[in-house]
Amino acid sequence: MRVDLRQIAANFAAVQAACPPDFELMGVVKANAYGHGAVPVSQTLERAGCRAFGVASMDEGGVLREAGIAGEIFVLSGVLPSESCAAAELGLTPMLCSREAYAAWRDAALALGRPLPCHLHVETGMNRLGLHPGEAAAIASEIAQDPTLTLEGVCTHLASAEDFEDTQTPRQMETFSALLADLEQRGIRPKRRHVANSGGLAWRGLAGATMARPGLAIYGYLSAPVGGAPPARFEVRPALEWRAAVLAVKEVPPRANASATTAPSPPNAPCGPPSSAWATATATAASSGCGRVWLAGGHRPILGRISMDLTAVDITDAPPVQPGDEAIVLGAQVPAAELAALCNTIPYEILTGIAARAPRIYSNSLKRGASRQACRVASHRDRKRPQRSGNAVCCSYRSTGPHNFFSLYSRYVAGSASGFGVGICAPTLRRQAASLAASSRVLSGMALAKSRVSPMSSRRS
Repeated sequence: MRVDLRQIAANFAAVQAACPPDFELMGVVKANAYGHGAVPVSQTLERAGCRAFGVASMDEGGVLREAGIAGEIFVLSGVLPSESCAAAELGLTPMLCSREAYAAWRDAALALGRPLPCHLHVETGMNRLGLHPGEAAAIASEIAQDPTLTLEGVCTHLASAEDFEDTQTPRQMETFSALLADLEQRGIRPKRRHVANSGGLAWRGLAGATMARPGLAIYGYLSAPVGGAPPARFEVRPALEWRAAVLAVKEVPPRANASATTAPSPPNAPCGPPSSAWATATATAASSGCGRVWLAGGHRPILGRISMDLTAVDITDAPPVQPGDEAIVLGAQVPAAELAALCNTIPYEILTGIAARAPRIYSNSLKRGASRQACRVASHRDRKRPQRSGNAVCCSYRSTGPHNFFSLYSRYVAGSASGFGVGICAPTLRRQAASLAASSRVLSGMALAKSRVSPMSSRRS
């Protein structure tokens, strides 16, 4: 899997250019930077001028500090009262979403003997986290009289900024604007006022804000708008491309089962699979005629059900395909939004569902250029299991011991990791569409992947 750090920086610059002068952006890098790698992405954003980073937990913030990220780090979900002192020592700033969190943060400041900055998270209609506006205004007044804390910011979160058929977002923005007006009457004007996520920045007003929190847009995506949305204020491009190597090409008898399913293959279907599967990150809802990969210059449909480490792809009308050829399973040709639509989910889940076993390879360009490296068997046990005749994919599975991963190999092809799968399980399996042309060929493949950390290890990867 290759991550183009130059594209990350370009996306950040595109979002920044669409904002007013002196408007701050907090780069959201939670969930391992949406699967892209929190440390290299944060380092790239810091070089691009980002001075504020958003994470989901104290642990995520600690990883960035350990990596040398010097900018401000905000814990968007807040921290537990018992974590307040440790978070303060790491130089993290939690969003305070309850009076209990406020009291614990104040106690941490007293324990450390120095004032601490804070942001109040306000509930404006999402009904998830946050102080009700009246309570937020009261706490803000208390902080204004207390040298222990500094009220640096106030924020809220838009539940559905991309939905123009619902009035929830305008109501939330009105509630937040009313709170800002109340604080102004009390003589309180926090420097940082932030509302918008990626969708809010793309399509909504800023509601008196001085800061925003783009996440998905940094990685090249926007959630699809619903209803009469205006044109987005900026354009971004995906920064991640996932390639998988073809393991084998084979002919499949007429109407034989294809891959891990009882659905029949097309007549005389020859098949061969790119190495990929749901143990690494591909959703089963993309199975059997619904999902597709980019191979040999075109889109090729997936046959059968995506399994843990195997995916079968129909190459009936493709030019000759050989083992070692590469299929793009996620990227510009097969965007996360397309997979999300098949899985009835959102791009966030596709991107963050990519398992740690798939190595991330970082570059400044999506162009291929790295040298080919040999395949190395990573398993410590090589016990063949019986083959199942009549399947489109008829590969020998190998056990790798107690983890029971199928065919756990490591291979890099042209600098990219061979392995793919989205580790989300869809509730339904879509069946094979009408039979394809006779004499079809199908591509059968094994997910080739390598984890930087042993599966038994508890270390962060």
